[in-house]
Amino acid sequence: MKKFFTAALLAGILFFPTTGVAEIQTFDGTGKYFVSDFETGEIGQQHAVIRAKRDACDKAEVYLKAFCQMRDIDLTDDEIAAIVHNVIMIDDVHAEKKITDINGELVLIWIATVKATIDTEAVNKFIMRKDKS
Repeated sequence: MKKFFTAALLAGILFFPTTGVAEIQTFDGTGKYFVSDFETGEIGQQHAVIRAKRDACDKAEVYLKAFCQMRDIDLTDDEIAAIVHNVIMIDDVHAEKKITDINGELVLIWIATVKATIDTEAVNKFIMRKDKS
């Protein structure tokens, strides 16, 4: 019985090596945009969301750089950025506007937040593609 269990365990490891290895990492991004007198509120909202997405991507790049260093994988900053922009999933986008007084003038500010996720299994697939080429 013990031999059967050991054989089954080894077969499981050989045939399903990625089971339990993949993790989902979540990153929060925030972006602010001050709307000028010559822009619409919609343009300001779009800029705030773009900045929030960029913030989440920057955080994901820092994580991926550390992920690669821990596994002794040599990637350039451009390769890391390319991987992040291909595997990141923007899940939740929220934007709200606020009107505030700055130096005696009322200013419209859009504040956007996003939740983004990266699956390390997708990252591993990109790294394996790079190693094959």
